[in-house]
Amino acid sequence: MIWLIYNDYLKKNVRKTSYAKFLNWYVWIIVAFMMFLTVGLLLSYIYSDNPLIFILIIIIEGLGGFYFGFELRRKSVKHVGATKDIHDHDINVLRKVLKDNDIKNMAQIDLLINQIEDELSNLKVSERFFKPLYTFATLILLPILSLFIKWLLDKGQDGLIIIAQVLLVIITVLGFIYMLKPLISQILDISFRRMKQLQRMLEDLKLKDFLK
Repeated sequence: MIWLIYNDYLKKNVRKTSYAKFLNWYVWIIVAFMMFLTVGLLLSYIYSDNPLIFILIIIIEGLGGFYFGFELRRKSVKHVGATKDIHDHDINVLRKVLKDNDIKNMAQIDLLINQIEDELSNLKVSERFFKPLYTFATLILLPILSLFIKWLLDKGQDGLIIIAQVLLVIITVLGFIYMLKPLISQILDISFRRMKQLQRMLEDLKLKDFLK
């Protein structure tokens, strides 16, 4: 039942991402420019290991994400209204969805909330995606790296130089993964976030309609 409610609600509620099609052409050009600039700086950072470039990448990514989010919010407010208007709209949508599925009392809503709680752990796809990577790094890469470093230390000064270079490469790769992880989680966990939003809306509806 919860997936029927989820799909019906998802078709009609307000999602800022759905207003991306209303964004002006120059917004896409600015965002695309920032993305290409970030990729270019990232390649430059890999070859130069200049920490200032890494800081600049973080600043540009932050500004790009903030600007894109600001434009999406502006369009959603223009088409639907402010945050309270959006919330009221989604509450009304949920009321209709529940009515169409013959959900009429608080006990039924509590059951839906519990069903969502049972589903949430299965929807956290990013955890299942990253866990094998962490296991591989911990059980295989770290022991191999430890043996490799021990072997290089026996080589004297030349070995120390190679160790420093290897550590720089590792730090660069970890930094790249750290930057990508939030983006990957956003993509993989989209159903988790939407289901969590539905759970919050059901709780708000219960407060408004049944716990007055």
